[in-house]
Amino acid sequence: MIQIMGLSIMKKFLCSILAGLLFLSGCSLIDSSNDDGGITLRLPENSGRSVTSEGSLVAEGVSYYVVRLRKDGEVEQEEKASPGSMITIDGLYPGEYTVAILGVDSDGIVQVYGRSPAVEVKPRDTSTASVRLEFVDGMSLRVFFGIFNSDGEYELINSGGASVSVTVSGGGMSYSHTTSENVSEGSGGQDFYNTDGVVTGLPKTVRNFLEPGISYKFSVTAYDSDWDKSYSGSASYTMENGYNSVGVNLR
Repeated sequence: MIQIMGLSIMKKFLCSILAGLLFLSGCSLIDSSNDDGGITLRLPENSGRSVTSEGSLVAEGVSYYVVRLRKDGEVEQEEKASPGSMITIDGLYPGEYTVAILGVDSDGIVQVYGRSPAVEVKPRDTSTASVRLEFVDGMSLRVFFGIFNSDGEYELINSGGASVSVTVSGGGMSYSHTTSENVSEGSGGQDFYNTDGVVTGLPKTVRNFLEPGISYKFSVTAYDSDWDKSYSGSASYTMENGYNSVGVNLR
């Protein structure tokens, strides 16, 4: 009888130890989720049109900013913020991120842009991002193409309104645009946006804006019902804050 009671007490003791170990194990799993970090940054005020010696920019006409966070080239998060505000992005896995800022006017057109160097996010810590902004109202983009045959020579075909589709992908984003374009002796082109507020294709909205310093893939397809087939091709190009011209060979 004494031995039976001893075994019973020993079983209870072992069970209590096991429960304690499971509790501690559960706590360690919960604590590991607190290893996330964050990034904080202050957005410029909106009271003039100048670039300070410290590299900060104050843009007249900017109604709001879009803050775009990337990790390994992919967009992790995007937030809208007002001029002069301080924002903090929490819950980030440790690693390197970049922060892009787009300043948008009341018409939804991107007027200023900047992207930070790599920002290291550490566990249970908040890093500060530094972004130098530049005006991009003079930035333009034209995509032109040439249609070639199997011998590598121009396919001298024409069209008064071929269907031309351009798909742009890169920087964790992608979108397509299709228009009717003239083709003369196997060549044509499409303006995405132009300078001085003159829009000849797509406006520089947040969705359409291609960020300087990022490489994009331009895939083009041209087709006319009078042609024997459709023609397609692609090319990579890194955008600049200025005049951009992308050439694509179609076959």
